[in-house]
Amino acid sequence: MSTKQTSLQSFLGKKKRPSEQTEEEPSTSKKHVTFNRQHHESYLKYGFIGTGDFHTPKPRCIFCGDQLSNEAMKPSKLLRHLNAKHPGLKDKPLEYFERKKREHEGQKKFMRATTSIKKNALRASYLVANRIAKAKKPFTVGEELILPSTKDICRELLGEAAVEKIAHVPLSANTVTRRIEEIAEDIETQLLGRINTSPWYALQVDESTDIDNKAILLVYVRYLYQEDVHEDLLSALSLPTNKTGAELFKSLDGYISKQLKWSFCVGICTDGAAAMTGRLSGLTARIKEVAPESESTHCIIHREQVEKCHRNLIAY
Repeated sequence: MSTKQTSLQSFLGKKKRPSEQTEEEPSTSKKHVTFNRQHHESYLKYGFIGTGDFHTPKPRCIFCGDQLSNEAMKPSKLLRHLNAKHPGLKDKPLEYFERKKREHEGQKKFMRATTSIKKNALRASYLVANRIAKAKKPFTVGEELILPSTKDICRELLGEAAVEKIAHVPLSANTVTRRIEEIAEDIETQLLGRINTSPWYALQVDESTDIDNKAILLVYVRYLYQEDVHEDLLSALSLPTNKTGAELFKSLDGYISKQLKWSFCVGICTDGAAAMTGRLSGLTARIKEVAPESESTHCIIHREQVEKCHRNLIAY
């Protein structure tokens, strides 16, 4: 056997692949075992209380609020923090730390109760604003009538403690305005989310006027949600004085293009006005250019009204 073959066999006999070495020779490396330190009541003399999970508590300083890791849950590190951050407190008796602990717990309960009251008051503010909007009352009615009346009722039936809680409910005119706007935005977001999950939707539009006698375009939508057909008011779009088919489509397209997709529109329902049903430049013709699958229909309510007027003329 040549010298090269002998050296090659010697090399192959000594060297093994990591996988083969793992299978044949058990690893002798020590595994790092981790354990969680537990809080002890005696750590209060260093100014620390236990917080967090019961299995992995963390020490928190009752003076500065610093929260250390679980590994620092040992007297030497807690004492180091006390000497470094609060050197003037290291000689205080245990009663001093116990009193500070009670004050700390009292502050936590107060903050928790205050947060709960504010949260409930905020929810009540939204509920009252929603009722004011549904009743179509002036927004000032919340601060001028509803809140004082509620205080009187609570004072007579529940006492002054309930009156103090009622006083935290914000019902000013500006607050009610913001609440109603936020509720409207949330309803619109939910409605658009439902429509976007539907495989199709259909529109029904009609011209109208608001309380200021300004022209608006009412848009209703029909869509599929949870295997059922739903119909809702989608939007009320402002219109210019010149209500042509181009202007109607411009207002409608400015809203639909940002919120929905024209490709899923399968129907458009209008009245018989020329600006709506014009064969070349009407609203339905322009919608079919961006939604070729859509079908235009004439509103049956308008037809019934026209038929009723026609019969009345014949009767006279």
